[in-house]
Amino acid sequence: RNRVDNHNLTGIALVPFPETNATDVPPDKPAANCAAQPKPAPGLKIPDTVLWNAEGNVVRGNVVTNSRLADLGAFDQDASHDNCFADNTFTSSEPADIETLEPCSGKGSGDFTKSPLEVMKLINRTTSPSGDYKTQPAPPAQENMSNAMTAPPRVAGAPPKFDVDAVKVPKLPTS
Repeated sequence: RNRVDNHNLTGIALVPFPETNATDVPPDKPAANCAAQPKPAPGLKIPDTVLWNAEGNVVRGNVVTNSRLADLGAFDQDASHDNCFADNTFTSSEPADIETLEPCSGKGSGDFTKSPLEVMKLINRTTSPSGDYKTQPAPPAQENMSNAMTAPPRVAGAPPKFDVDAVKVPKLPTS
């Protein structure tokens, strides 16, 4: 139930994550969790950059408008990554007919090669400069955290109950 508007490339896209200095490569079959993932074989040659596919994502109930490349996108060659799209309001998708290709219920159908996501436009995009989080300067004092350095810690506890169905898509800002 997100509202995404006016993006230069895609409003919401599921694309591979490029990891540099990786210590492993993607498995042939995903493990249930990180702890269950087998350790890499000794002597395994790991490329300089490893691409980890987006897997097991649900893109549902969003309103996406005015994207230049596509409102919704996925760099999937087939439905094997268990991603799904449903109940979204959008004008364009790459690949075309994304909610039919990768539905959240039932079996998908269609052609993943029909208007595929131009992932190189995403990879070669101009991005804002970023820094190493370890060398960033400390932020200035925060008005709403006046005693952050001296306040006693509080145990977080269990998260509060949350009614996801009550969440509504926000209106588009007028300015």
